[in-house]
Amino acid sequence: MEETSMGKLSIWEENAPMISMPKKLPRLDQKGVSARLEALREALSLDKGEFAQSFGLDPSSYSKVLKGSKPLKSEHGHAIAEAWGVTMDFIYRGDLSRMEDALRARVMQNLTTRDR
Repeated sequence: MEETSMGKLSIWEENAPMISMPKKLPRLDQKGVSARLEALREALSLDKGEFAQSFGLDPSSYSKVLKGSKPLKSEHGHAIAEAWGVTMDFIYRGDLSRMEDALRARVMQNLTTRDR
């Protein structure tokens, strides 16, 4: 502690609210991620291999992501967002709000209501 003209200073306030950490992190909606990736791929008229390679993933690994046996790494999500003008929120959460209108319309044609 340090002494000042106003008294002792502490990095901890006595009455400061405690911040509690979540007991469990939310699970990734892998089925939703897979559905959104496929909807985007179809909207772009790419085959699975072309789409996978466009963001640095081999077709075999992309197939595992689609099946849910392998999660989509954040660096691949970021590469998809940069390459195709979508957001990480779209990929991982289904947020379509910041997508270009024409692309959003094509993607929505390929998604069921449950997948959005």
